[in-house]
Amino acid sequence: MRKGVILYVTGGQEEFFSANDPDLRHLRRRLGVQSVRVATSEDDISDGWWRMIAEGMQEVSCMRARLNPTEGKIEPEGVAFRLCG
Repeated sequence: MRKGVILYVTGGQEEFFSANDPDLRHLRRRLGVQSVRVATSEDDISDGWWRMIAEGMQEVSCMRARLNPTEGKIEPEGVAFRLCG
């Protein structure tokens, strides 16, 4: 089963994404999914969900994440909740 996760990042994300291209490969391995999307608004969550389904993801989850500005990394936190699948 192909799985994807949407990471919902709030606070300070504009500075991070304008200066860096986040490398999400390590997060895919860590979370055990085939696709990771980053969302900074509710519209981004909806768009990411639709795109993952269109790419063939059979299970899509969403979880909160925070930006660690000192390391320039996104850190998932909390429990993922399933959107579909």
